Amino acid sequence: MKFAQLCLLLGMLTACAAPPPPTTPTFTFSPPATSTAAPIVNPPSPIPPPVGVLKICLATEPQSLYRYAFPEAGRTAILAALEAEVIATTRPQIESVTLHAGDRVVDEIGRVVTLTAGVAVNLPNGENSTYSGEGDFTVPQMVVTFHLQPNVVWSDGEPLTARDSVFAFDVARDPESFDPQRAKAERTASYTMLDDRMVVWTGLPGYLDPEYALNFWPPLPHHRYPSLTPVEIAESAEANDMPLGWGPFVQTEWIKGERLTLTRNPYYFRTSEGLPRLSEVTYRFVPSDGPALVTALRNGDCDLAPEVEMFSDLATVPSDLQTFVAPSTQLRFLLFNVSPAEGYQPAINFSEPKSRRALAVCLDRRRLASDAEWLTSTYSADPLAAENSARFEPLNFDAAFGKSLWTELGWADTDGDQLLDQHNQPLSLTLASPTTLLPLAQAIQAQLGAQCGLGINVRELTQDEAYGDWPEGVIFGRRFDLALVVWDTSGASPCELFTSAQIPADSNPGGANATGYRNAEFDTACRKARFTFDLAEAQHWELEARALFARDLPAVPLTTNGFRTAWARSAVQGFDLEEGLQVIEAITLK
Repeated sequence: MKFAQLCLLLGMLTACAAPPPPTTPTFTFSPPATSTAAPIVNPPSPIPPPVGVLKICLATEPQSLYRYAFPEAGRTAILAALEAEVIATTRPQIESVTLHAGDRVVDEIGRVVTLTAGVAVNLPNGENSTYSGEGDFTVPQMVVTFHLQPNVVWSDGEPLTARDSVFAFDVARDPESFDPQRAKAERTASYTMLDDRMVVWTGLPGYLDPEYALNFWPPLPHHRYPSLTPVEIAESAEANDMPLGWGPFVQTEWIKGERLTLTRNPYYFRTSEGLPRLSEVTYRFVPSDGPALVTALRNGDCDLAPEVEMFSDLATVPSDLQTFVAPSTQLRFLLFNVSPAEGYQPAINFSEPKSRRALAVCLDRRRLASDAEWLTSTYSADPLAAENSARFEPLNFDAAFGKSLWTELGWADTDGDQLLDQHNQPLSLTLASPTTLLPLAQAIQAQLGAQCGLGINVRELTQDEAYGDWPEGVIFGRRFDLALVVWDTSGASPCELFTSAQIPADSNPGGANATGYRNAEFDTACRKARFTFDLAEAQHWELEARALFARDLPAVPLTTNGFRTAWARSAVQGFDLEEGLQVIEAITLK
C-alpha cells in the first residue's frame, strides 16, 4: 500500500450508495419548540445578540450533505458549520499481544496480512521484528480512548453520546457507504462505547498509527435512524438534505441551485463562550472564475470565497479585497532511478550519489516554480532536506559546481556542441513525466541543457503508465532515468516514501519508493520518527532522517503543486486559510 495517495489518483474511489435526486428544490426547517431530551446538567448560557450575516461563495453546490455519501466539492465547507470538534484524545496505550501463525496482523508497510514466516511488524521503539514462522509472536497493539466534551447535544436538543459515534462507525464501514476513513476501519480491531462520554478505538495488532487522533468517527444521530439500514439512511431525505448537526449553526433553508441558509444553533455547547459570533451564514453558489467571484464580493452578494483557483493573470487578483494564500500540501519530486528494474539499462549510473548531486545543483528550483506553472507553484521548503542546518548537505543552485562534478564523473563537452559527452557518446537522459506535469518537465529539460549541458528527452506518460503498480507502471516499475511525481505530504512524515520496505517488487507491487533507494540508517531513523510517540524524540529522528536524505539525495523536492487561495471583503475578521471554515464559529464582521 502506498504511503500517500498520488494526487491524480484521488478520484479513484470505492463504490458507495449515491442518494437519489431530491423531489423538490426547496427545503425549509424549523427547530423544535420543545425537546424530549434529558435535562442538561449545565445548560448553555443565553445566546448573545446577533452580530451579522456572513455570505459565503462556493463554486460547487453539493447534491447531498450526507457525510457517508460519495465525496462532492462544497460539502465539507457546509458541514464545518453544522459540526464541531467535540472530543479530546488521550495519549495512546501500546499493549503487547501474542499472535500465532494464521492470525491477522498489520505488517511494517501497513498491509493487513496473515501472519506467516517472514512477516515483519513495526515496534514502538522504531525497530521492527520478523516472525520466524514458529511459536508465539509478540506484537504491539494500539489503544486510544476518546472523551466527548460535556453538554454536547444535537441541533434537535437530544444529547450526543458515544453511541452516536459507534453507530456512525458501523454505518460507515458498510459496503454500501463511502467512508473517507475506510483504510483505518480496515485496520481497526474494535470501536466500542465505554460509557456515554467515551469511545475506545483498538487497532489491529501491529498497526501503529501516527495520526491516531483522527481515529474518531464523526457521529450520526442514532435516535433519528434507530431501525434504518445504511442504505435506507443514505437514501433518506433527512440525511441528504436536512442533516442534524451539533455545531455552531443549524440549517433552516436550502433553495437548490441558489443558496443554503444556516442560523445560530440554540443548543450549541460553546454559547457560553460567545460562540458563534454570527447570527446567520448563507452559502451562495457562484462560478469559480475570477471575474464572477470578484463581482459577487464587490457588490456584497458574498463576503468570503474560501476556495479560489489561482490565476496566471495578475490583473485578476483583486487589490481591494483580502487575499489569503498558502502553498498546497502536494509536493512535486524529481526521482532518480537508483536501482533500475532488471533488464532496464539507464543512460548513467544514478546509484552513485555524486551523479545525483551533480544533476540536482544544476537545477535552479526557485526559477522552476515560475517557469513551469507561473502563479500555480511555489518553491518548495523541502520537507526532507532542510537547508538551514550545518548538518545538511547544501542543495542550492550552483551550475559551476555541477559542471565540476560532471567533469569528475568523466563527462565533458569535447565537440563544442554545448552538450556533455563521454567516449564520443552524448549524455542523454530520459525524463518520464505524467501529462499533467509536462510544463515542469520541459522547464527542467531547458534548464539542465542550458546550465550544465545535459541532454534531456521528455517522455510523456499516460496516467496508467505513470502511476501503475509494479511491474507494469513505468515509474513504479523502475524503468526510467528520471521521473516526476506528485505526493501529498500532509500526513505523517514523508520519509516513508523512500524506505527500503516501500520499494516496489513482486511482494509489494504497490510500494511507493520508485527510486529503489536503500539505506538501513535512513530506514531506522524514519521508523523512529514515525512510531516514537514522544514528541521531542520523534522530532530528533525526523531531523536525522532529513539529514540522511539530504546527503544521499534519492530525489529532489521541487515545487508545491499549486496554491490554496481565498478572498474576502475587508469586513471579514477571524478567517484562517490553514483552518478553513473549521473556524467559522470565530469569524466576525466588523
